[in-house]
Amino acid sequence: MLLYPHEDLLQGIDPRSHLIVMLRDKLKSFLASNMLMVKEALCNTFNYTVCTEINGAILLDMFKLIIRGFVCKFKYVVDVGTGSGKFIRSLVNVCKNSSQFIIGVDIDCERLYKAKDPLNEYLVDLVCSDASRSPFRNGSADLVTMFLTLHEVEEDLVDSIILEARRVLKKDSLLLFIDKYLFKASKPSEEVSLMTEEAYHKAMEYAEGIKLWGLREPKEYVDKFTQHGFKVILKKDVRGKHIDGETFIKSWGRDTIRLASAIGDESRRNEVMSLVNRIRELGIKHGYGPVRLILLILKS
Repeated sequence: MLLYPHEDLLQGIDPRSHLIVMLRDKLKSFLASNMLMVKEALCNTFNYTVCTEINGAILLDMFKLIIRGFVCKFKYVVDVGTGSGKFIRSLVNVCKNSSQFIIGVDIDCERLYKAKDPLNEYLVDLVCSDASRSPFRNGSADLVTMFLTLHEVEEDLVDSIILEARRVLKKDSLLLFIDKYLFKASKPSEEVSLMTEEAYHKAMEYAEGIKLWGLREPKEYVDKFTQHGFKVILKKDVRGKHIDGETFIKSWGRDTIRLASAIGDESRRNEVMSLVNRIRELGIKHGYGPVRLILLILKS
């Protein structure tokens, strides 16, 4: 069931790009004013890609110490690119902070609906919104989090998403950024982790005409944030978990193959399917990963 707040809660931007999936009265002051509400959202579900099942298996346990020591103390948290809510569930399960409010933002309304029920018992609210123009007040958040998000957004939206995060943050507040990065593979299973990204992103571009930002080297992530006024407080390299071949093959490929089947140009479709077949060949034999991730704590 959708819970609609009063008209004066959200800021005056195109209401068709937003849908409140779950919102409680306690968080009304968190949002900006003068937004007209609508009964359905007109969302381009390909602005943010759905994380594949394999991403959900990536080492959230490894971040428990960071979450406990860093995230739990903040009262107002905005999570950008919430998707199915795995990261938020990790936050609430680790923190167990009865006074912490978290708002998850994603443009994929369907994913947020699926995330809603497991989060009902917590002070977590979900807003279907384009993260490059979110409905939150200036300086309203104590912390913004981005977990496996930025490499999956449209290339031409990256700058505006970072600037929007800075706008929403209170002065001298923090942003927690965790994402995969581009590296030189040293073994076949690492090559598989990189090829899955390449195949999906090519399929997205060829089928939908949407060019995603994709994996970047650590320096590129750092440079992108610092050029928009953020200061790096902490930078850490993290390794994910290796996933065995059988588990990987069962869980990977649905979205990529769906997109590949929609590619009109035969040569491009064959290019993507050739990558898919290579991934399957290596994946069943060697497994997937571990992926490499960069963790940044940045000050606004």
